[in-house]
Amino acid sequence: ATFEKLDHELKEINTNADALLRNFNELTELKHNLQMTQGFFDEAQANPVGVLEDISAEREIELGGQSTAAAGMKLGFITGVIPRERMVTFERMLWRVCRGNVFVKQADISDLIEDPLTGEKVHKTVFVVFFQGEQLKNRVQKICEGFRANIYPCPENPYERRELAMGVMTRLDDLTVVLSQTQDHRQRVLAATSRNLRTWQIKVKKIKAIYHTMNMFNNDVARKCFIAECWAPVSELDRIQLALRKGS
Repeated sequence: ATFEKLDHELKEINTNADALLRNFNELTELKHNLQMTQGFFDEAQANPVGVLEDISAEREIELGGQSTAAAGMKLGFITGVIPRERMVTFERMLWRVCRGNVFVKQADISDLIEDPLTGEKVHKTVFVVFFQGEQLKNRVQKICEGFRANIYPCPENPYERRELAMGVMTRLDDLTVVLSQTQDHRQRVLAATSRNLRTWQIKVKKIKAIYHTMNMFNNDVARKCFIAECWAPVSELDRIQLALRKGS
């Protein structure tokens, strides 16, 4: 019962710790996303026509000099984080599928980031994709999903972005404390488990030895019993008989 209780408790701790760590990694990516895209939005808000002209120029190349950009249209955007090694292919796919009607800005994260899905530490890149229209938005989202890019919310309003960033930092601080407490609790449970480890090892060896011996019994179908022959010290016969009676 003690073993099962400790096993259940450890599994529960590990499950909670994994969920907390995944949330921590997602918030870490969101923190970098908000910090590094701020410059992109400052540039776009300071010169929105320039971004539209960049999209228009790329579109002209695609169509052989025929621009279709509408300077009066509002720009939409999607921000996220993607493994650095996929960024070049990701940008190329956006160009082809969206026919040049997108404008991509990117910035590499200097630190190694632990991926929320795989748990592996990899180099990642923050990106923002500017586009016009709902159709292009759907295309960009599907490409992001295909490349397993993690998309994160990013408000258009600078004040809302700042509030979100402050909230993320607060949650990261709280999670750091909770993760530390979870780790301490796991260490205490493991320490308690280690005190019983030797006893459990002996029990397991005895159980294995018993079943190994029982596998050498002959099954008497007619009498519905197992028959075994062995050598035993004469002085131990009484104890053996007593053990057999207790076992049966």
